[in-house]
Parts: sequence; structure tokens; C-alpha cells
Amino acid sequence: MTGNATRSIELLSPARNAETGIEAIRHGADAVYIGAPKFGAREAAANSIEDIKRLTDYAHVFNAKVYATLNTILYDSELQEAREMACRLFDVGVDALLVQDAAFLEMRNLPRRLNDFTKRAFPLRFWQESFRLRRLMKFISNVPKCVSKLLFTEPCV
Repeated sequence: MTGNATRSIELLSPARNAETGIEAIRHGADAVYIGAPKFGAREAAANSIEDIKRLTDYAHVFNAKVYATLNTILYDSELQEAREMACRLFDVGVDALLVQDAAFLEMRNLPRRLNDFTKRAFPLRFWQESFRLRRLMKFISNVPKCVSKLLFTEPCV
């Protein structure tokens, strides 16, 4: 760092559920991240919107932040539902989203930005590869089954 610039450190804690998140905040966490009801990498850590609202209400009393994870790769057919989920999470007070799929960067009219951590954590090359993967998945889903099996070296029956 140069000059007198200071950098604050955020103590970020995982929260399996609302109770765990509340305890983390009670013990000094500045922020917690919690799995959304759907589109999270840990299916067992999915939480209801009501539980996430309870956590955000508690966190905001203590000036703590709550981030919700929507960290799976989305199929094109899931994009609208994922956008609606993001909006519902913001409606209940979530401060930001932690996402994996670059499709969230293309979504218009989300009430808030994605967490800066999400954008810093994955270099531009990751986002470019994600777009390539999406195009490949779309292509494969439109290819006849026999041909797609050949693409993946499975025997064609």
C-alpha cells in the first residue's frame, strides 16, 4: 500500500443455516454467507427465504452483512428462475450475492450489484471460459443423441 491508505478487513464466516449465522455475528463476524434455497453448490445447505430474512434482520441490527450464495452453473432454462431468486433475496435484505455463473453479470435490472469478491475471485479468463462452456452446452443439447455420444467417445447404439 502506498501513503496513508488503510484497508479494512472483513471477517467473513460461513453459515450453514440462520442459527449458525446468528451465532457467528454474536461472536464477532462482520459478514456471513449462506446458501440460497436453490442454485447453491451445497444442496444440504439450502435455506428458506424466511430463514435468510431472519438472519439479515438480525445481522443488520449489528451492522453485519449477509451474502447469499448462488454458486452453481446455470442452464439456460434456469436463468429466469435464478434472476427471480436473486431479486427475492435482495427483497429480504441480503447485502450481496456470491455467484459462480457469469450469466449473473449479464442479468439486467438486478436491484444491487454482485459482491466485489465474486468479480475479484475469478479472473476474466474464467468468465470467458464460462461463456464458452455455456455455448458448448447449448450446442450439445441441440445435437442428435447419437452424434453427441460420438463427441464424448461413447459407443453409438
